[in-house]
Amino acid sequence: MDMVDAYYVVKVFTKGSKFGIGNGRIHKLCIKIDGKITARYDRGWDIMPAEDDMATQNLITFLMLTYS
Repeated sequence: MDMVDAYYVVKVFTKGSKFGIGNGRIHKLCIKIDGKITARYDRGWDIMPAEDDMATQNLITFLMLTYS
């Protein structure tokens, strides 16, 4: 498994919202991997995660489960 330099910033509501990802609590999210922003959500997708970017997809899934 390759190591990557990655970080994320997430802002959540206390309850689900129509502005959240999937009507959930996450209403702001930025994921940066190896110096490149791979996803950004600010009450809507500014940068959609690529379907084949499994690191980003897995992190979004983890965050949605964590903050659901």
